[in-house]
Parts: sequence; structure tokens; C-alpha cells
Amino acid sequence: DLQNTGVIGVMGIAFVVGILLNIMPCVLPVLPIKALGFYEAAKQRRFKCFMLGVVFSLGVIATFAALAIPILALGAESRLNWGEMFSNVYFAAAITLILLAAALGTFGIFEFILPTKVYAFSPRHDTFTGNFLWGILTAVLSTPCTFGAFAALLAVALKQPAIVGTILLTSVGAGMAFPYLLLSAFPGWARSLPAGGKIANVVKQSMAFLLLATAIFFASPLLPGWVSEALKWWVIFGVVAFAAGYLIVRVAMIAPRARPVAFATLTAGMMVAIALWVVLLFTRGAGDWTPYSSDTLARSVETGRPVVVKFTADWCTNCKVVESLVFGDEQTQAQLREREAILIKVDLTASDAPGWPLLTSLNPAGSIPFTAIYHNGGNAPVTLNGIYSSADLLGKVRSR
Repeated sequence: DLQNTGVIGVMGIAFVVGILLNIMPCVLPVLPIKALGFYEAAKQRRFKCFMLGVVFSLGVIATFAALAIPILALGAESRLNWGEMFSNVYFAAAITLILLAAALGTFGIFEFILPTKVYAFSPRHDTFTGNFLWGILTAVLSTPCTFGAFAALLAVALKQPAIVGTILLTSVGAGMAFPYLLLSAFPGWARSLPAGGKIANVVKQSMAFLLLATAIFFASPLLPGWVSEALKWWVIFGVVAFAAGYLIVRVAMIAPRARPVAFATLTAGMMVAIALWVVLLFTRGAGDWTPYSSDTLARSVETGRPVVVKFTADWCTNCKVVESLVFGDEQTQAQLREREAILIKVDLTASDAPGWPLLTSLNPAGSIPFTAIYHNGGNAPVTLNGIYSSADLLGKVRSR
């Protein structure tokens, strides 16, 4: 029980949770930003590279502290829950515009269409101000990412005084920043990358395409109704595929020797393969779901059959992992059909989605992925938080 561990112990757990945030699926779109930042930082002297890492880390930590204060001060009854801001159209628009600007800046557009003084204020990876701003952006983009330990930590933090809860969530930021800080202290491997010239520009421009794909991902609440989730993922795949083709063609034009072209082709092939795997994973069918409403849930519970209520959102990549690997599994679907389970989907993509009150009543932290299973005509449901397996789900379905 985390609550019996003590503040120091929970801070240690929070630090580890922050480290794990870097490898969770919903943080993967952030990796191009981090890779580009480290690539830029590695061009500096070792001490300056480390100091840039320190400033980047301070940006991450400060953001977690700032996000924690209103959430903990307002409590579970507030409408400000962890990750919920990505359902807000204005916030999603701001993040999308920032990422688009970052992509254009990385591609070099601003260098040609804006005065030099204006470009000096853009968040560059080789300045202290730029690294602090990138740290803030990286932390903000990580907020939709939750998993079991993180959700449990949020629940504990909400029960503590605001100052203690803020310290715990700040420790998560410290953990998330730690790998970058460590890499900035030992940048030797990155110095093997080209330090400048045309090849370096091609690398940066390829990263710009990946930033563009990230912007499309986080723009879900802004997309018109006719844009399906599958179409959005295939557009993202198209951007990645274009980036891969651009990398090969530009390297072949600049350095038409066999080795650099072969390396560019191998890298591009890996980009396309990974992107295709992700798209196929996230767009495959995951059973027949009934949209949530309070009346639908009440009628379903009255049948006495197991009722599986899945909370999800288009901006939650971890939710897509659960949907694909658990509910998209044919054996799992067969087991649910055998038990005549009723499947209800609570879509929280929009900030005014009707399922938000139900989520906060069942999960004070307000984090997703989250699944509730009702048994025996409406008793308190058993729940699953974060990423879980088919065995976990079926175990809960059979639990009563």
C-alpha cells in the first residue's frame, strides 16, 4: 500500500514512475523532440551540454509542479483532472500550433520568412531559454499518459495536503527528466553524428516531419466529425512515410556514396515499419461497443449480465494500446461473448463528454485508461487502471 510507505518512500516510487513515463506508448510522439534536443545539445562543450540538460530538466520539473497545484488544490471534485486539458479545444489548438511552429522552425522556414530578431526568440535546443521551453512542452505532452503505478500515485497525492501532493508529483517530473539529464552529462555517443553541414540539416528536417506527425496526433479534438480515428492514423503514417522518402532522396543527392545512402535507407525502412505496425495495431477492430449514456448504463446493469465500461479518448495512446491488445484480441472477444458481457464505451475526447462525471466518481485522479466492470445488478464495480492484459480483464469479469 503506497499510503503506508511514507513520504520519502513514495517520493522514490514517484521518481521511478517518472522514469517509466519516458517509455510509455503515449510519450512516444515526444521522442522526436527529445532526440532533436539532445542532437543539438551534443554540439556544445561537455559542460554546456550538461547545463542545457539541467535547464531542460528544470522545465520538466517546474511543469509537473505547476500542473499539480491546481489539481490538488481543487481536489477530485474539480473539472481539472490529469490529462483532461487535452480534451479542451483551445488547449489542443495551442499545443498543435506550438508543434506546427516547432516543425516549421526545425525545417528552417522561419529563417527565411521572419526577421532575425524574431527567430532569436524561438525555442532553440542550443540555448538555455529554448531548453527550458522544450522541457515545459515535453512535460505537458506527457500528461495524457497514465498507467497503473502513476494512477495509484495520483490517487495517493489527492489524499495528501496540497504541499505533500505537489512534492510527490514534482518527483515524477524529476524522474522523467533524469534520463535526459544523464544523457546530457555523457554526450560522447551523439558526437558521432554530423556536427553541421548538409547532412545535419537533412537529419533536422526529417525530425521536422515527425514533429508534424505529432501535431496531427494531438489535434484530435480539433478534427471535423467526418475524420475517423483510422483516417487520422493513416495520415500520420503518410507523413512518416514521406519523411522516410525525403531522408533517402536528400542523402542520395548530398552524399551519393554507398554507405550513407544505405544507412539512410535502413533508417527510413525502420521508420516506415514501426509506423505501419503502430497504425495497423491502433486501427484494427476491438469488438462492438455501445456509446455511453447514464440511461444506457443503468439499463445494462439491470440485466444482471457483466457490464464492461471502457473509458477512452482519441488523445490517449495508452487507451489505444489497451483497445488493440486486449479488446482487439479474438480470444478475449470470444470469452466476453461467452459470458454475454455488455460493452460500453465512454469517449472522453471532448471536454463536455457526458462520461466525465462518471469517471471522476469512480477514479478521483481522473486518469485513463480506466475500465469498470459491473456485476450483480449494479453493486460497486471492480476497476482496472492504466494498461492491463487480457488475463487481468477476464479475471475481473469472472470475479463474481
